[in-house]
Amino acid sequence: GILAALSILIPEQNAGVELPHLVEDEATHDSLVQISVQSFPSRSHDTFTGASQSLIREALKMQDFSAKVMDSLLTVSRHPSIIDAFWLDQLLRQNPMAYRDAFWCGYLHDRFESEGIVYQLIASAFELPLEQLEIETAERWTIVLLWFAAAADRRVKDRATRAVVAIMTAQPGIIFNVTQRLFDCDDDEVKERTLLSGYAALLMSRDIDVLNNVTHMLHNEFQNAPLAFDNAIIRDLIRCICELAQELDVLPEEFNPEFTMEAIDSEWPLNLPTEEQEKEWGDILHFRPDEFSSDFFKYSMGCLRPWQKNFPKKSMGQWILQRAIQGFGYKGSGCEKYDNYMLGRYGGGRSKATWVERIGKKYQWIGMYQL
Repeated sequence: GILAALSILIPEQNAGVELPHLVEDEATHDSLVQISVQSFPSRSHDTFTGASQSLIREALKMQDFSAKVMDSLLTVSRHPSIIDAFWLDQLLRQNPMAYRDAFWCGYLHDRFESEGIVYQLIASAFELPLEQLEIETAERWTIVLLWFAAAADRRVKDRATRAVVAIMTAQPGIIFNVTQRLFDCDDDEVKERTLLSGYAALLMSRDIDVLNNVTHMLHNEFQNAPLAFDNAIIRDLIRCICELAQELDVLPEEFNPEFTMEAIDSEWPLNLPTEEQEKEWGDILHFRPDEFSSDFFKYSMGCLRPWQKNFPKKSMGQWILQRAIQGFGYKGSGCEKYDNYMLGRYGGGRSKATWVERIGKKYQWIGMYQL
């Protein structure tokens, strides 16, 4: 108790100094790092400095403590500070998607299942008077919730999305900044849910000024780098937003609302795995590109049927497999641990609960939409 109190008082009296900085013994230092980080939710937000960021980075590397670090970080993330949601966004981007998901998806599942901070941040969006939120808080809260959309657990992904729609509808002024900030992240699920939430909120709020600004931004981003939009769902959501702008008469005359539907040059032919790679990677991902072993191949990939004359379905499945393993970095990332846990606990196939999903399946969906 005394050390926890000191971890709060010392930074208040000495800017840039954290309690662990006052000791040299390594074992004591590590213990004080943990005490200090867990005290963050009790501190005034203006006492956080670059030293606080360093403590978080240090604590995240400590075995069996990283989840508690993230609890503290999420608790303070809605309020403006040097370790708020903007910084969390940067922190999450520092690892490639698969290495991030290996920790992040497991953490989100656990903290939702146990009604921890992840569950609470989602649930409170349906309990608070969102119209009274300060815009700085609304924007940061929304960014955190949209990073929850990276979850393989569909309860987390879907409920976080609904929470974002509720906040954006009450505070449409945040839609532009949030969309612009998250639009270049490396997880298509996060980008998709960002656009989906913004579109839903604009449908309900009918804020034409925000809609006009978002439409211009999306159009310019697409024109500058069309190859960055190699995902059919993301392209379609941009089209939906532009069509809403057209419907509300704020789409500039020179904008074609279907500009994302135009063909874009891409590499062809696509590289496919060898038979040996297909077997090895199929075992790792729990995905076989054939009718007998995979409902995903048999049913979900039906949306690609119009292109089977140009690219056989078997080849499509092989490309999706390669995209997940090599393109997204699934192999050796640590995601297998989460996926094997989910398979062992909840089973596979149609008998499992609808919310149960593997990270590998998440990557299959993204790969299919990109193909």
